[in-house]
Formats: sequence, structure tokens, C-alpha cells
Amino acid sequence: MIGYLNGIVKNVRGDSLILDVNGVGYRISTRGNFSIGDSAEFFIHTQVSSDSIRLFGFSTEDELDLFEVLISVSGIGAKTAQNILASISFDELSRAVHEKDSAAISRLPGIGKKSAERLILELRDKLPRSISNSNIDVRNRIEASEALQSLGYSQTEIDQVFKDAPANSSTENLIKLALQKLNRF
Repeated sequence: MIGYLNGIVKNVRGDSLILDVNGVGYRISTRGNFSIGDSAEFFIHTQVSSDSIRLFGFSTEDELDLFEVLISVSGIGAKTAQNILASISFDELSRAVHEKDSAAISRLPGIGKKSAERLILELRDKLPRSISNSNIDVRNRIEASEALQSLGYSQTEIDQVFKDAPANSSTENLIKLALQKLNRF
């Protein structure tokens, strides 16, 4: 699978572009303003189906991680997830999910009332409450949260511990810190 690409933009069309990487052109679905000749790098989600291979590009690993969490929700496809990312920040989405604000979520492109309720139900245990004022990588927070929840901890307990976590903590360090602070093991 392709995970990362760095090259020169050769063509821009709608919500996709062609990225020249050492003479090979990759069509990447992405958001953002790009011009022909720009140097660009993308963290890639590769979607393989029976009739195509599609590449979705993101400027940061955090965006890619959130995209992958969104497409794990039943009924949310890659295009809808990409539109959601373009319309709302991680913190706003996390707040809306944890406060069960289906009205705010249903205002997102491609999301109706039922989809909003499904997003809330399926994401409330996958998303940390917030990453504001935190240098902890989203992927590490999500992975550590999932591991700790499988041990029986609530997202509220986990979020409380993560507030005190050192910047750039690895998944393993977040889990160790949580287990030490929560005194269950």
C-alpha cells in the first residue's frame, strides 16, 4: 500500500490532482489549494476495490488518522469523510460527538439526522474529548484510548489522565501512564 508521496503537482482538477513522483503520476483526491508546479507531500490512504484503486491525500498524519476513524463508521464513505474533515476541526467534531450534538453534526456535508446519530454512537468511544493544548499525536491518543477501554476504563477517566501526559507521548507511554495513575494494575 502507498502510505506517503512527495512530488510536484502536474495537474489540478476539482478535488483531485496529479502528483509527479520521479516521473510517475499519481491521482490523489485531496482538499486544499494547489497550483501546477507546487511541491507537495501527502500522507496517503489507499482504497482498493474490485474495479479501482483510489488515493486520498492528507497534509498531516493526524488528518489521515481522523479520516480512517471516520470511514470506520458504517455508512460513511471516503468522500463524505473527506468533506467532514474540510468542514470541521478535530476539537469541534470531538465536542459535538461527546456532547451528543446531533444538530451540529447533521449540518456537515453529506450527513443527515440518522448518520449524525450513528456517528455519535460509533465515535464516542473512539475519539478523545479534545486535543487542544496538547502535542500528543491523534493516532497515539486513539490507539491508547482503545486499548484502555478494552481494559474497562471509561473515556472520561482516560481523557483525565491524558491531560497530564507529556508532549509527544507514544501509545505505549500513554497506556503506562494511564495504568499508573488509575491504579488498577
